[in-house]
Parts: sequence; structure tokens; C-alpha cells
Amino acid sequence: MALKPCRECKKKVSTEAVTCPNCGAPNPTMVTKIKPNYGFVRCEKTFCNNRYKLLEIPKTLIGVQECQVCGNKMEKVKNEDAIKDIEKRQVKTQSSRANNQSISSTNSSVSSSSNGKYFFNGTKSLAETFWLYFFVGNKVFVLFEYVLLESEGETPIFYLIVILHIIWTALSIMGVFNSANIYKAKKIKQGQTYGYATAAKIATVLLVLSSIGNAL
Repeated sequence: MALKPCRECKKKVSTEAVTCPNCGAPNPTMVTKIKPNYGFVRCEKTFCNNRYKLLEIPKTLIGVQECQVCGNKMEKVKNEDAIKDIEKRQVKTQSSRANNQSISSTNSSVSSSSNGKYFFNGTKSLAETFWLYFFVGNKVFVLFEYVLLESEGETPIFYLIVILHIIWTALSIMGVFNSANIYKAKKIKQGQTYGYATAAKIATVLLVLSSIGNAL
């Protein structure tokens, strides 16, 4: 991570810092340079689509330059005001890039978790994974164990089914949690709530604890 002096307080800060931790200056290591004999203008007509867009032009054209959109003369902007406006836009650009990187990281995490072939990798929908693989799947095992226990007692086949049931429960829990994480990431990306993901996780834990309690 590179360090450069802040343009305001001169203390060294990271070149990736959005604001200086010492003085609070935006983009502390970014210095906006103005070309010699150049100045800034902008169109300030309320109806113009190019309104408030800064344009750097030779000083000889200030007061003469016309807006290419509406045709009105462009107004002069003080260098200090122009630099502040440029720096604000640079801060917004940096923040936007950081958000995009965060979204990309989330998407990569979601993609890597859903790259598997099986339901416990989160390849199925949250509803299908919870209701079919976790809920119904475990109920089928419980019914099968009950029938075996009543008809044949605690035989080796019964214990084999119990072991398979435990493995299935672990895999189905993995599936629910992976599907819930993928569902949550998609909803966050779409700017929507993800309550079903949280509810599915809580319901899974409660059902497992209830089953353990009944078994004991």
C-alpha cells in the first residue's frame, strides 16, 4: 500500500484513502492541476441538459464560449470552486468503484458456493432445498426408522439407516445454509429484503434441536 503526503495537512496517508484520517480532506493524495492560461466555465441554464458540467478552456475563450447543447454563453467558474467540484466527483467515483468491488466479491463468493453439482452445494432454490431435501427427506428417514424398529427391532439394518439419516441431515443442513446465502446475496444485489434466508436458517436449527430433544 503506497503512502503519499496529504495535500492539506502534509501527513502521509494511503493513496487509496477516500478522506484523510488526520484532517478529513477528500482524496488527500490527489492533486488537481490546472493548465497554465486555462480556466473553467459551465452552462447554468436550468433547461440545459449540460447544466453545471465543468469545461476547461483557454482563458481567452472565457465569456465567449457557447454551450454546445443549448447555445447560451457559458459562465466563468472560480478555480477554487471548480477544484472542489472535481474532487467531489472523484470521491463519488472512488466510492462507486469500492461498491462495485464489494458486489463483485459477493458475486464471486456466491458463484464459488453454487458451482457444485449437488443440492448441498446450494444449486437448488431455497424453498426446494428446505422443504424437499431437508424437511421431507428427514421425515421419510424418521418414518422408515419407525417401521423398522416396530417390525424388526434394533437390527444392523436399523442402525445403518440411522447412520444414513445422520449423514443426510448434515448434507441437507449444508444445502439450506448454502441456498440461503445465495438467496441473500441475490436479494442484496437487487436491493430487496432477504428475510426468508434468515427464517430458513432459524427454522432448520430449531427443527434439528427439536429432533435431538425427542431422540433423547
